[in-house]
Order: sequence, then C-alpha cells, then structure tokens
Amino acid sequence: MKDFSKRQYMKYAGASLAALSLGIGGKMATEGSGAPARVDVGGGGGGSTPAVSGGDGGDVAPEVGTGGDAQPQSSRPRSGDRLDYERDDDGNIEFTWNDVDFETKDDNQNVELTVNSGDVTLDLETDNAGQDVEVTLSVGGEYVDLEVDGDDLEFEAIGNSETFEDDSDEIEYKGDAIDLEWDDDAREIDITGDVMLEYDGDELEYRGTEVHLEWEVGGEFEARLL
Repeated sequence: MKDFSKRQYMKYAGASLAALSLGIGGKMATEGSGAPARVDVGGGGGGSTPAVSGGDGGDVAPEVGTGGDAQPQSSRPRSGDRLDYERDDDGNIEFTWNDVDFETKDDNQNVELTVNSGDVTLDLETDNAGQDVEVTLSVGGEYVDLEVDGDDLEFEAIGNSETFEDDSDEIEYKGDAIDLEWDDDAREIDITGDVMLEYDGDELEYRGTEVHLEWEVGGEFEARLL
C-alpha cells in the first residue's frame, strides 16, 4: 500500500465493521475483517469510595462531620454532591467511585484514569509531565487507541467511522459513539460522544454516566456525582 500524504481523508459507509490504523509519516491500512492493521512509526521502538485523609486546602473534599457538602460514607449521595478522595503527602490524588478510578503520580504531574462501566471501557495514562499520552476507549463495538511517545504517534480505530482526517499535527476521528480530536502541538486530546474527556497536560475534565471530574496540575481536584 502506498504512503499517504500528510493531508488524509477517509469515509466509511455501510454497517460492516471497518478498521483503520495510522502512523504519522507512515501508512494507513483498512481491513474489512475488523482486525486492526497496526503500523509502527518513528525510530522508537471499582471499588468503594475512599475516606478523606485530610488535605492541604479547600480543594480537598471535607471529612465527614466538618459541615461541607461531601457526603458521609454511610449516607446516599445526591446528584451534584462532592465525592470524597484521598491525597498523600506528595499531593498525589486517589479517587474511586464504583467503576471509575482516578489517581495522579509523580508529584501530581501525571494522571491515570480507568473506567469500566457497562459497555464503556476507558484507560488514560500519561507520562513525562503529560507530554506522553496513551488513551484507549471502547464504547459498545467501537474502539479507538491513541499512543503518543515523544515524536512518535500511533492511532487505531475499529468501528463504523463517518470521517477521519489527519492534517499534519492534528487528528480528527468521528464515529458512531466516539469523536476524537488530537492536537500534537498543544498535546491536547478532546473526546466527545457517549463519553467526554479533555486533557492538555495541565488540566483534565471527564464526564461519564455517574461522575464529573475536574483536575489541574497544581493540585486542584473536584469530583461530583451526576
């Protein structure tokens, strides 16, 4: 298969499962079988809600009995209520609510977010102060995977894609349940559809079916029940 130019555009029609795999500066391939055709690029190779452990300021959900709006563990939270989380001595955050887990590491510089709820599976992990990003999202029968490691970028999708564009340092994918945009210059990912996720290295916002999360690299964090 020949190399594509930096400006690429593809449309998929019909109900059959389509797969595409892209490596920037490499090749794009499609298969009707639904099995991804991967292309290497570049030279590089639920649980229960935790109790609050205290904190360093107003951004931490208050402990039970402090008069704040975080709900006691024994009571049933209501829509809009803040949810409890933990913060360690280094400022790293750990939050769990049912099938949603969020934590930060490396002095609150990198994030990990996992969701396994119904037909939605999400896994986001960052490294190198948010410069390296890996995100995998599956909604029903649709699947996208984006991996960014330095200057190497790999994108793979399986599903009934409406449009796909690769314009130099930007990727735009539109599917049935997932819309994904990646800006390589800004190191920013924007996912909409059945799941909303925005991340740019400094801030993260996630909205699923149960919770709404907001995080800033400086240590601000808030989780609310939808």
